[in-house]
Amino acid sequence: MNKIMVMMLLAMPMFGQGDAEGTDISSAIPIYFGQTINDTMDAQLRPRQVYKVSLARGQKFAATMSLGSSQTPANLAMYFFGSNTRTVASIACNHGYNGQLSYADRSSTRSLVFQYEVPVSGDYYLVACTNGSTGVTYNLRFDAIGTPLLTTLPTQAGCVTGQVDYVEYSLRLIAMGLADEVSIGGTRLCPNCPVKAPLYGSMIAKLEEAMRANQPVEACHDSNGNIFKLRLTKF
Repeated sequence: MNKIMVMMLLAMPMFGQGDAEGTDISSAIPIYFGQTINDTMDAQLRPRQVYKVSLARGQKFAATMSLGSSQTPANLAMYFFGSNTRTVASIACNHGYNGQLSYADRSSTRSLVFQYEVPVSGDYYLVACTNGSTGVTYNLRFDAIGTPLLTTLPTQAGCVTGQVDYVEYSLRLIAMGLADEVSIGGTRLCPNCPVKAPLYGSMIAKLEEAMRANQPVEACHDSNGNIFKLRLTKF
């Protein structure tokens, strides 16, 4: 029996008790190398989004924020904070904010990018925000410069095993290569299910291959129901 292990990292949203998901440090959304996040900000309703990334000493990266193809230019900013940051609730989306390690901001623009080399290993926070613009739809991509360093996988809470029964798509997610629902061994994976459908298009592609080949899979998830590891078994 030959086994092929496919291990991938994906975003695992966490929910804080004092703020909405992704709006402050306590509810920062994890982001990993090579991941693209698609989201929306609004200066009045949701002026900032906070992302968490674990980095090793000497790691270099680039963060790129760009607007959707139909989006008009907007006032954008990105800030980078260290692990000792407790809150960014008072951030005003301007370059004079205290405590930032790095930043990029520009008025009436369609894209921003900044690079940074990490001096100390730990958790860091990337804040995307807008000042004065409404309904800003953007893509945020986080890329390693040079050879990426491995990030520790989350604690495994369980696995779903069996053949892939179906992969369901809709216009809502298919443009990003993602599925609305997946069924593995009779277990339904969906946004409101105990285990979520994979949030990486490359994982969905592997499940499609397994379904076509009638190949059993094992999808392991963390305590939030987010799949972070696939095992494809060939007899």
